[in-house]
Amino acid sequence: MKKFLIIICLFSQVFFLACINRELANVGGISIKESDVNYRIKNIDQNLIKNLGEDKMKEMILQGIIEESLVYLDLRDKGYEKDDKRKAEWVQNVRGLSVHYFLNTFLLEEYPVSKDDLKAEYQKNRASFKKDEKVKVAHILVRTGGEFLDDKSALGKINEISSKLKEDGSNFNDLATEYSDCPSGKDGGDLGFIGKGEMLPEFEAVVFTLKSGEVKRDPVKTKFGYHLVKVSEKEEIKYMEIDEVKDYLSNIINIRKLKDEYKTESYPEKLNNASDETVVGKTAKSGISYKYSDLLADINIFMGPVSLIKIKKDISLAKRVIDEMILARVMEDKMNELGMSKNRNYSDFIKLREKEFYINSFIKDHIGSQVKVDKNEIRKEVLSKGTEYRKKYGDSFVKDSGLKNEVDKVVAQDIENNKRSELFEVKYKAYLEELKKKYNITLK
Repeated sequence: MKKFLIIICLFSQVFFLACINRELANVGGISIKESDVNYRIKNIDQNLIKNLGEDKMKEMILQGIIEESLVYLDLRDKGYEKDDKRKAEWVQNVRGLSVHYFLNTFLLEEYPVSKDDLKAEYQKNRASFKKDEKVKVAHILVRTGGEFLDDKSALGKINEISSKLKEDGSNFNDLATEYSDCPSGKDGGDLGFIGKGEMLPEFEAVVFTLKSGEVKRDPVKTKFGYHLVKVSEKEEIKYMEIDEVKDYLSNIINIRKLKDEYKTESYPEKLNNASDETVVGKTAKSGISYKYSDLLADINIFMGPVSLIKIKKDISLAKRVIDEMILARVMEDKMNELGMSKNRNYSDFIKLREKEFYINSFIKDHIGSQVKVDKNEIRKEVLSKGTEYRKKYGDSFVKDSGLKNEVDKVVAQDIENNKRSELFEVKYKAYLEELKKKYNITLK
């Protein structure tokens, strides 16, 4: 009887787990479950979820997983996963992903730092968590010099604009749109939030004395000309709370513990004239002998393209690079010691990333290679839309030849990027429609 009851209990648990992790869709035999959607929604910004609504967000995630599954079925059928070049790329990616997961997920979840240690580290680093005062600023600029007005005429014009300001400054943005020589004029003069040290000293000296909603009606003189200034919001000095920086503090503590445990050493002075076998670092624990050839391989994986000449010339930079690369080896040694490879969450993480890697690579090779943009067409479009760009970037687009050249470059790049995105979207959608005919999709 007791055995019978245990069997019923176990069956009930299995049935319950199956219910809470129900299948949402099936794509050509690939089952998409509620847990797949929930796993992804965890990594999405909460504000975005709040704005769209959780149900809508889950619907979008499910649709994305369905599309990924379609592409995966296609690449699998075409043997893309067996491509030696892609397999080698993935093997390299695993090292970087594993080290990142070890520090930012595994240690945080499996070996959390104590509250006392976090609090002590927070107090030690509190100054670095200071959020300086910021102000949201809008301005009206009348430029001087060169192709613009002389100083006297500019001062007269800015005073005339100032006289048109309403008592409460409510028409400031409209006047900026109509009169300002700054490209921000198209946005009502809005410069966004600025902190100290981000603008010209004479400009900052004024804006940080203004109250929220206050307008500086007397012109402010800078090397660009004369400004009228309005502050619409102020953010006072404050410090980030410990919960906001908990993971960052944990990482600092864990890295320090690893370095102390392994007693790492680095020899940046040996980089010049180093051969592949030259030892540029080592650890006491595990006896890691870090060679120059190891450094080159790790830089390629963890840092990407960097200038070795620049590293070798700067001894302090060389030390930082070697220290960080040895630390990666230390973390790999420690993750093996702690058995991270047997951790279910880690296995799920790597499986998902591997699938994403092949999907993204396949899409890039299969669709991205088909997207071609004619540079001559881009140039014609830039030249033909002068009026539109003047409206978008302000009259200074045509007044200042130097600025016009810069704007031309920005506009050309914008047009090219937009065209690439449009062409890619068209081809990708057509490709997905083909796959939907090829593979069966069942929504539950």
